[in-house]
Amino acid sequence: MHAAFPTVMMALFFCSLFEVGGFSVGSASQIMTRCYAALLVSGLCLAPLLSYAQAAVVTDSPTKSTLPADNSAATGEDAQVARVIAGMLGYTYWPEQKSKRTLCVVAESSFANQLQEHVSALANREQWETKTLQPPYGTSLPEGCDALYLTSAFAQAHASVLSSIQNLPVMTVIENSPFCDEGAVFCLDAKQGKRITFQVNLDAMALSTLRVNPQVLRMGREQERSAP
Repeated sequence: MHAAFPTVMMALFFCSLFEVGGFSVGSASQIMTRCYAALLVSGLCLAPLLSYAQAAVVTDSPTKSTLPADNSAATGEDAQVARVIAGMLGYTYWPEQKSKRTLCVVAESSFANQLQEHVSALANREQWETKTLQPPYGTSLPEGCDALYLTSAFAQAHASVLSSIQNLPVMTVIENSPFCDEGAVFCLDAKQGKRITFQVNLDAMALSTLRVNPQVLRMGREQERSAP
């Protein structure tokens, strides 16, 4: 059986979840769906998974990622972005187990410092460390990066980096991408004054060897966005 088949089936399963919920995913030729939604940023308190969805996609229950109680330093919009990223990491499953994983963040990101400060403390299903990538950048992702947080400008200037990891188990999140068409799995919209929302690129997800809990897509059900 082709190695990509289980992942493609996972993408189709995600689509069915949206159809059941009454949300249009688009035609089969438009696999990439835009899933704008308000995230539950006050701790990423996610509802439990339905048992059938859990059995179809993951074999163990994900652990919620929450901020430490009474941690006054971990507040505000920047910390909320860190919550969302930590939640995505916690709901993503890699084909190989590791004692510690690495989130690589391009230095130009608006939230590089906040991700460096908070993600390790937020993630509790696996151990994570954050590494900031500094220019000059090469044509491929540095070895050891399990996830990559990048900007739209970086993706346009260094398209070869995304191309080099297209079929590898690397979770990619792009910041404030206008169209979510650069090839990243997740596209985070965290513009100042708006709700933190995200899109899921099912095409990129299907090409990767990662498994993503369908709860993430339930967070991304399309809703009308708040006015700025």
